Amino acid sequence: MLSISKRSKEVAEFILETIKIDHRNVVRITSKKYGISRQAVHVHLKRLINDGLISSYGITNQKIYHLNKSRFTFKYEIDECNPEIVVKDLKINKIPDDAKEILNLCIYEIINNAKEHSGCKNIKVTIKRSIFNTEIAISDDGIGIFKNIQNNMINWKSERSILFQIIKGGFTTKPIKHSGIGLFTCMHLLDELCIKSGTIDFSIKKTKIGKKIEGTFIKMRINNYTHKVSSKIISNFINKGKIIKTVVPIIQLQNIHDEKLISRSQAKYLMNRLNMVKTVVLDFKLVTMIGNSFADEIFRVFHSNNKHVSLLPINMNENVRKAVLRAKLGL
Repeated sequence: MLSISKRSKEVAEFILETIKIDHRNVVRITSKKYGISRQAVHVHLKRLINDGLISSYGITNQKIYHLNKSRFTFKYEIDECNPEIVVKDLKINKIPDDAKEILNLCIYEIINNAKEHSGCKNIKVTIKRSIFNTEIAISDDGIGIFKNIQNNMINWKSERSILFQIIKGGFTTKPIKHSGIGLFTCMHLLDELCIKSGTIDFSIKKTKIGKKIEGTFIKMRINNYTHKVSSKIISNFINKGKIIKTVVPIIQLQNIHDEKLISRSQAKYLMNRLNMVKTVVLDFKLVTMIGNSFADEIFRVFHSNNKHVSLLPINMNENVRKAVLRAKLGL
């Protein structure tokens, strides 16, 4: 696994900024700035060249450095678009293996989803690279991810409700052919995943209602030097094609209802389908309070009816912690 220290990142970033204004004296300027030898600067330059971020011309003492273009866009008609072609065009083979494997997995998932479910005619893919991160955006002109589910599942008409089910995992319009773990897996592999479709503007950290857009836009970001190993993460959440663990951000449920989480009906909605999972991590980050009935339905009623499911609440403030404790004690 490749790694890069905080100091090396700082030097690399300085080199990239210096090349913009003086591509002839990069070595001398960097050496003076950080008090390091010219040989050490050349080590940093070689890494940036190998990463495809810069190019050099000329002999050793008179080399000129240039920034390579870091943003590329590719457009495909649906019949000619497949994940193998996209991965080849994006040339992500130049980033470290762990990040490359995660991006490959997510590109395959999102492209195949668009081809099979969206009814689109065109797909656009944009890649943007820096010394630290790789960002890829995939958009199509199809029906839209949430609209497709609305048309195929009569019980789910709210875009925000559909999104919440996707976050929990195992949600699909074609249960015989698919397990519904694709986007769920991407959410746990990537540093950032954003989905825009219809009026939904979702990110891992926050969901908001925005201006309606046609089709689906998905943006993913990964640290080039990530320590995440895709196989370990996937095995932590999935076994034999089924989800065994999920992490549910409770704030996303609060966003759906636009109100405090106080009722049993809200709790039942939250726990819907989670009886099929072995471990449910309930993340209360940013949730300031929950009602006693809401907590009781989850931590007493659901738990007593589903002893095989382990409930793990995390990131609770004092108000939430007290409500959970009362429910567990049956008070």
